[in-house]
Amino acid sequence: KLLAKNSKPLANKMAIIEEFVIRDLYKFRRHTEEEKSDDPRHIYELPSRYLQDVLRLKNDLGEMVKAYIFEKVDNSYRPGKIATEKNPAYSLHYYFNRDNYEKLLGKTHEQHVLKIVEEIKKHIKNGRLHIEYHEPVAGNRLHHYLQNVPAPVRNEAFARCGYMHDYDINSACVSILTQHALNLGASAESIQAALNYVKSKQELREHIAKTYQIKIEDVKKILTSICYGAKVTPYLQYATAIVTMFRKYDKSLDKAEQFVKDPMIKAFDKACRNCWAAISKYERKYNKGKWNFRSIAGSDGKAAYYMHLERKVMDKVSDWLLNEGYDLFRIHDGFLTNGKIDIVNLIKHLSAEIGFNVSFSMEEWQPTT
Repeated sequence: KLLAKNSKPLANKMAIIEEFVIRDLYKFRRHTEEEKSDDPRHIYELPSRYLQDVLRLKNDLGEMVKAYIFEKVDNSYRPGKIATEKNPAYSLHYYFNRDNYEKLLGKTHEQHVLKIVEEIKKHIKNGRLHIEYHEPVAGNRLHHYLQNVPAPVRNEAFARCGYMHDYDINSACVSILTQHALNLGASAESIQAALNYVKSKQELREHIAKTYQIKIEDVKKILTSICYGAKVTPYLQYATAIVTMFRKYDKSLDKAEQFVKDPMIKAFDKACRNCWAAISKYERKYNKGKWNFRSIAGSDGKAAYYMHLERKVMDKVSDWLLNEGYDLFRIHDGFLTNGKIDIVNLIKHLSAEIGFNVSFSMEEWQPTT
């Protein structure tokens, strides 16, 4: 329906474009800001198939977006054509008009925030937040539609409702995995590279990003995939996750070849594999149920197992917060609360209850109105 032809007045066109803006242009702004260019116009490859489809449209929505926010890099672009290595003339690269984008975003942001505020209020009864989460897989992550709202909108809306404190587990995947492996008998020495990452994640991420000229966001993704068992090997035909990520930057894959040989990456990969070896050994010996050693052999199984551990941690966090009189909205490995919590006591509680020594980061969102 969003992509259907529309010839209504400008005000109605703005309403039609709202969903497009909040779904894709928040992502677009985040990516372009990472470029850190002084030029207000950025050349950028469009971030999603949805956005590409919109820009190829000849209807009012597509034409309005193209005219208002983007300028083609050259005149060789033709709607309906996709750039390929053999036919690079059909480019999907555009100049990004930041000023016009900010104006358009400003028109839709407040409308969206107000809608989400109303949704949040539906879940507040007698002054307490009551959220009924959906559990697609038993023992796995809990889901709620408000988790999918773009973070700038969600944070503003919850802040207006009194939930201004945003907590996340630091390096959740690696932190939880290493703590669990230590509890099951892995030696600190055998997983030291992963423990070092938890302590100095930002420094290591920036080092990798600078060395291989890739974005921090992609560094996080590839390290998480390694944590889930993605192969790090000089035989690139088997290093699917790494190849997929590096193709965005380097068609020749020279950087991918350097990456898999990097001593830091190899040490991190070995530490993660040692974590899984300790877990597999334990599950093989003691667990005859769902989490047997065969179920965590592949990347999908490892990801599911990690999310099971994450859920275990977050359930304990939730129980502690509710017992202390706080309300919270869970967002996978993080949560929003209606007050600043005693994080030291929370960490002690988790250590005593499940033997996990994890740390948390916190941001406080002040409502703009």
